[in-house]
Amino acid sequence: MDDPHDRGGATKWGVTIRTLLAKGLDLNGDGVVNRKDIVDMTPNQALEIYRRDYWLKVKGDSLPLPLALIVYDCAVNQGVRRASTILQKSAKAIPDGRIGPKTLVAVQSKWGRGHRWMLNEFCARRAVHYSSLSQITRYGLGWFRRLFDAHANAIYRDEFEKG
Repeated sequence: MDDPHDRGGATKWGVTIRTLLAKGLDLNGDGVVNRKDIVDMTPNQALEIYRRDYWLKVKGDSLPLPLALIVYDCAVNQGVRRASTILQKSAKAIPDGRIGPKTLVAVQSKWGRGHRWMLNEFCARRAVHYSSLSQITRYGLGWFRRLFDAHANAIYRDEFEKG
């Protein structure tokens, strides 16, 4: 997909040319990062980008899975730093945009006091950020659908894990 109004540019499997350029990822090995890298991208290359540049950066393996899913989705859609900051604010940790040991302790503390509260808090803060963006009238409906889907999936996963 190549929406001329989307700052990410050409996109395949949710990975944008903007992402490839920012990370210097020449996926097809031709010596230049351009639209052809998006066109030629394999599913495995896209999965590796998601794992390395989003899941691992938000410490997905260290978060409770329902929360990890919505933090990861936020990182993919709104950036790792934004997702990390929203998580930190939700957990009442220092919002420095990097998830470290202190953030993880704060998350575990809040998670232990109420899963639903933590999931709702994160998603509400994410919605507030979407609402502040200039492109809200063009993309807001899609962003909010994505957010509500992520929230519903996290709630479902949380209920499933509880048994």
